[in-house]
Amino acid sequence: MNAAAFRSSALKLIRPQTRRVRLLCLAFSGFLTGLLVTFPSGAGALLAWVSLVPAACAALTEADSDKKLRPGRIYLSGFMFFMCEYSVCYHWFWSMYPLEFTGLSRGAALCVVLLGWLGLSALASLAGGLAVLCFVLLCRTRLMRKCAELRPAAAASLYAVFEWFETLGWMGVPWNRLGLSQLTVGGSPALMSSALFGPYFTTFLIVLAAFLIAHSLVRGGRGAAALIALAIFGINLAGGAVCLAAYGSANTPTVTAAAIQGNVPSDEKWGGSQGTTLTELYFSATSAAAEDGADIILWTETAVTSELGKGKADADLRALAADRGLLIAAGTFESDGEGSYANCLRFYLPDGTVSPDSYKKRHLVPFGEYVPYRGFFMNLVPPLADLSVLQNDLVGGDSTSLQEFNGITAGSLICFDSIYEELCRASRSEGADLILLATNDSWFGTSAALDMHLNQARLRAIENGVSVLRAANTGVTALIDRTGAVIARLEPETRDTLLCECPVYPGATLYTRIGNVFVYLCIAFVCGAAAYSSLLAPGGKKKK
Repeated sequence: MNAAAFRSSALKLIRPQTRRVRLLCLAFSGFLTGLLVTFPSGAGALLAWVSLVPAACAALTEADSDKKLRPGRIYLSGFMFFMCEYSVCYHWFWSMYPLEFTGLSRGAALCVVLLGWLGLSALASLAGGLAVLCFVLLCRTRLMRKCAELRPAAAASLYAVFEWFETLGWMGVPWNRLGLSQLTVGGSPALMSSALFGPYFTTFLIVLAAFLIAHSLVRGGRGAAALIALAIFGINLAGGAVCLAAYGSANTPTVTAAAIQGNVPSDEKWGGSQGTTLTELYFSATSAAAEDGADIILWTETAVTSELGKGKADADLRALAADRGLLIAAGTFESDGEGSYANCLRFYLPDGTVSPDSYKKRHLVPFGEYVPYRGFFMNLVPPLADLSVLQNDLVGGDSTSLQEFNGITAGSLICFDSIYEELCRASRSEGADLILLATNDSWFGTSAALDMHLNQARLRAIENGVSVLRAANTGVTALIDRTGAVIARLEPETRDTLLCECPVYPGATLYTRIGNVFVYLCIAFVCGAAAYSSLLAPGGKKKK
């Protein structure tokens, strides 16, 4: 290929004029971004800042086009980008097949896996396509044509709002935020800005940098926008490094804690006759951890599949907590006395009593712990309605249920709770000095979902400057410090107890105090730009 041909090919990618090339750019960018979010690494953390550039070039070229606007095509283009990204992030659904623990037939299990993989990807992509359409429509307004430099900020704001929108309603699953791509083995300097303005601020910076680079390429400027992108990346990274250094020099008190990884496969756990065996397993491990000096002992989510508050085990745990001066957080079910049950952590206190305020899981898993619109799904997709191993829908909690112990305040999360930043923030803002997170990830097998779910907890630790002790049935059980670093962990599919010194951080981050104010600013910016543009006539004069 000669120089002229190479230049021509490069220009087609930088300024993709044909719809086919634009679709190629969007698909490639979505697929690459999905990989970087699913499998974060040091090199991937750098690459993520430019992985969106091909998609940004396609979007900006579409915005600059003088051809007739076709909203349907633009929406489908955005849908395709997100579908490529999410189908990578949800690939692990295949590891769940054939869902033997549910009792479904292989055909029904295949249907459920396909619905989970493609259905969740499509649900997120529906909103993502709308975000892309809004961006192109906004770029074609008089204001954005006149002030093209505002386009990168508009794209970053819309992307941040899109990620926030994924936390709303039962269909929202914020599983693959862009910030996950910035996690590294130790502390993650690029993510430390999340402790200031939350997870969507990191997303905003990544998208802003990518669109600034794309703006410089597509508009053929002198590279000022690209230099600004480089400055954003450098300042964010340097600021994070300074924060990590300050964290490292602090003298932090600790508490000895233990997280028990029972490693009971789902088909065995829900086999129907495991209640006594599971109770004995966790009681034995709890006794051993107490002998080793643990002050706080955390069980996994629903470690005991029966109601722990009834029977001899309850009395034994009370006695053990009193004898050793322990706080035991036991994963079990609790009845409200009216036939409804909650997935909860039951707390045994050092004085031999049980806390009257058990922590009840606040965000239940649709089709796993309850079936939304049960009648509709039972008629339309029966396997989805039959997916849960529980006979009845669980009820969710609405309280942080903080527990005081030897001058320490412990907050709690259960499984799905950890992917919703507001739940952890609420516990921290009410005074939690550390977070106890119980989960059961045995559904994931040994797939990438194990670490993806762990990484959600790492984000929560960074955002709120808090330690997270995580107990997972088959893994990954881990201790996470406030930099997001996993400072101790157990390997998946091993039966063991993680005994560790858990740092206790009494302070709170700026994000803990102000919440998602940054998202509201993004919404205000987009709505303000749209409203201002609607007041301008085609000639640039305000409408009367």
